[in-house]
Amino acid sequence: MIRGVIFDMDGLLADTEPVYYEIFKQILGEYGYPLSLSEYTSHICGRADMENFAYLIEHYQLPLAVNDLAAKEAIIERNRIRQGVPLKKGVHEILSFLKENDIRIGLATSNLKEKAELILHSHGIYDLFETLVFVDEVGKGKPAPDVFIEAARRLNLPVEQCLVLEDSCSGVQAAVNGHIPVIMVPDLKQPDDDIRSICTDIRKDLIEVRDYIAYVNQIHVI
Repeated sequence: MIRGVIFDMDGLLADTEPVYYEIFKQILGEYGYPLSLSEYTSHICGRADMENFAYLIEHYQLPLAVNDLAAKEAIIERNRIRQGVPLKKGVHEILSFLKENDIRIGLATSNLKEKAELILHSHGIYDLFETLVFVDEVGKGKPAPDVFIEAARRLNLPVEQCLVLEDSCSGVQAAVNGHIPVIMVPDLKQPDDDIRSICTDIRKDLIEVRDYIAYVNQIHVI
């Protein structure tokens, strides 16, 4: 039985990846470098911010320190998020379903606290999560399992009674590394055969994930 569900945020709950892609594209453009969607998807999507900043500085030889790039990105991003970031299909449906059936809800994200909370509050879903774990609160970001293990601990559930929901390959690997069942809902990047082989399941959206949980827990969905 699934007693707790641990959500990723970017690309899974919120449709943030196109926003982040445009932000990184804008920043690199200021230094004369293009950024293709394929490069963003392969090297940046799904990773922690500070790792991405370090990658961009090294790969493009940007004349910035990591903290300077982080500050620059944060200003652009804050303004963009305040304009609104849409939720992914099925968010309200699955959260309502979990609440109605006493399945505990957590969030574990590679995002920073301020950014994540802004998005969740803007859609009125922040209070639906019993616990929120941010990458800056634990030792390592994904694919290390730290955020998911901490979320399960805060939910007071053994990891085998939890289900992680992820859109990224690094997130799937993080859940597997923590011995937690994981369903992938792909966003920009589709899973390869190796990722498919370690997922509990792959679903196209959160409505299908809700139906999966209902089937496992033998709950009738109207």
